[in-house]
Amino acid sequence: MLLGEEHFSWEEKYSYELKLEVVLKCISGKTNANHEATKYNIDRKTIVNWIRNYQSLGPDGLRVTSTNSKYSSELKLN
Repeated sequence: MLLGEEHFSWEEKYSYELKLEVVLKCISGKTNANHEATKYNIDRKTIVNWIRNYQSLGPDGLRVTSTNSKYSSELKLN
């Protein structure tokens, strides 16, 4: 890091707990993505993506993962 350069750590915009709460309410039929989007001021498509991630990956699908993956040179060559 250069002198005078600020470093901001990336944090998730929505907590895991909120995502899980919203998803579970939606998939149980207690509410829908449109209602929750309005309630929490979240884009409806974001909630739909959370639901898809939960359905395909389970609760871990709602956790934030780094988008800057590091791959070994061996894997890069394949």
